[in-house]
Amino acid sequence: MSSILFVSTVFLASCAGRDPRPIRVSQVGDNEKSCSTLETEMEYLDKDILERFPDASKTGSNAGLGVAGAFLIVPWFFMDFSKADEIEVSALIERYNHLLIIAQDKSCDTKRERLPTLKEMQRQAKEANKEKPAQ
Repeated sequence: MSSILFVSTVFLASCAGRDPRPIRVSQVGDNEKSCSTLETEMEYLDKDILERFPDASKTGSNAGLGVAGAFLIVPWFFMDFSKADEIEVSALIERYNHLLIIAQDKSCDTKRERLPTLKEMQRQAKEANKEKPAQ
């Protein structure tokens, strides 16, 4: 009986997650875009990255669900092992940096800077959280 429960749990857990749908980094017509269009799209991407960034770091929530799943099996069904959010946010960052290069090549008046990779952003966020004083 316990082996059937284990096999069914592993099978259902393998279904967790979703397929990534990353944005294409380079798109047709990018080089023909005006400076204002490039700036607008970079602004949109910047907001989208900030909104999705917390979802791209699931290690903490998956760890919590894993521990809870040791006592109750149900939390294991909510664990997301896919890297869909990480892949999508990484693609948004790459797209932003691609548009920034085009804007700089066109000598657009932009104050924007290159965004770090997702891994660098996660490391910086982790370090910033360590530096916060406990309340």
